[in-house]
Amino acid sequence: MPQTSENKPEIQRRLLGLAGAMGFLMYGLGYCVPLVKRDFHISRAAASIHNLVFAFLLMLSSYYLARIISRFTPSKVMRSGWVVVFIGVAIFTTAPNIWISIPGYGICALGATLFNNTNAATLSQGKGSSLTLMLRAAGIGTAGGACAPLLIGTLVGQGVSWRITLFIITAIVAGIGYWVVPEVPDRSPATHKEKMTFDRQLKLLLVLGFTANMLEVGAGAWALDLMTQRKIANAAALIFASFISYGIATSRLFFSFLVRVGMTKIWFISTVIAGSGLLTIVITRSGPATVIGLVVAALGIGPLGAIAVALAADNPHGADVGVSANVIGAAIAIGVGPWIVGVISDSLGFSYAYSMTFGILLVATMLFVATKKGESI
Repeated sequence: MPQTSENKPEIQRRLLGLAGAMGFLMYGLGYCVPLVKRDFHISRAAASIHNLVFAFLLMLSSYYLARIISRFTPSKVMRSGWVVVFIGVAIFTTAPNIWISIPGYGICALGATLFNNTNAATLSQGKGSSLTLMLRAAGIGTAGGACAPLLIGTLVGQGVSWRITLFIITAIVAGIGYWVVPEVPDRSPATHKEKMTFDRQLKLLLVLGFTANMLEVGAGAWALDLMTQRKIANAAALIFASFISYGIATSRLFFSFLVRVGMTKIWFISTVIAGSGLLTIVITRSGPATVIGLVVAALGIGPLGAIAVALAADNPHGADVGVSANVIGAAIAIGVGPWIVGVISDSLGFSYAYSMTFGILLVATMLFVATKKGESI
């Protein structure tokens, strides 16, 4: 009997653990961009090109790879993802200038797409609720990712080169990830053989992915600046900023054990929590109240992105295609979100920026209702 995520429950545990490992590497990679700025003596704008290229290639690869990867088993695709990430990090950490570091950073996006999209599509076909698995995978990925800046920052603070640190960590994690990937020969029931065509359903999934990820970007991208502007000491603000990631991870894992409540109820409960936190930030000017608002917003926003992925994975086009549509929307948010929030906060203030995020929360809810209508997930 072939090994599938349905008849081999331990495979799900491996895939969930690997989601945390990839999240750890991607957060660690992002943490090192400011260190590249310091090494090359470039501006923030120049350094941010790394993130723009990463998001662009994430979007592009999700569009084109859906057809290509359907020809191979999920195991082969996920293993190739770890190899590509290692190659990208090797280029990034040995780059003598920005013209080499940016392509290396972009290659990591291709590897992340290969692994993450296939991992999500495979988990969605396993035994049990796809919502449970998406919440746990996203929660573990975020929790793992939140640990990376702490580890890398501690080592760099002790005088260890960030380049050596990131390279060695990647070599270890990617090597383990490659060998731990289980054999999963089954694929989505509806494989994507032709060019990806966006009908109304896929468009909804794409825009829902965009809005759900814009909420995370809107809440966290400039949270450190927000807190310091509102008189929170820089050292304390750094600690509180990490609470956002842990809040997102905690709520995802918490609700993964409450899926019997139903996807719709979880969405609306989360929306109320997120809205309360965002409005607190908009209304108050108090530093402590702002911190509370950020943490509450993170707790509410956490499950929304995972729900969007679960909806994407369970659609008639097949899990590969649905997840690709979701990731394209997420990539757009990752690429333009920090810039949009930064422009609004610089020109109008943080209250307006977080008011915009609250508006996106309402739009995301309307999109969720439209996507969910007529389905029984």
